[in-house]
Amino acid sequence: MSTPGYLEAAKALTALSKELGNTYAKDVLKSFGVAGLSQIPPELYPTLMERIEGFYIAHERGLPLDGET
Repeated sequence: MSTPGYLEAAKALTALSKELGNTYAKDVLKSFGVAGLSQIPPELYPTLMERIEGFYIAHERGLPLDGET
């Protein structure tokens, strides 16, 4: 499996924002202590993708998301 790049990470964040709401995309960024994707080092993109996937899993299971608490 290849390491995700900036474009893949941006697409995943955009999809999260469109599907679940902008608050959730912002919460993912805040979990890294940043306000924008460009502030996250590329070596952390795999972790970013895992966190985005975690939001989808939590949403599917009806668990509260950071943006809802």
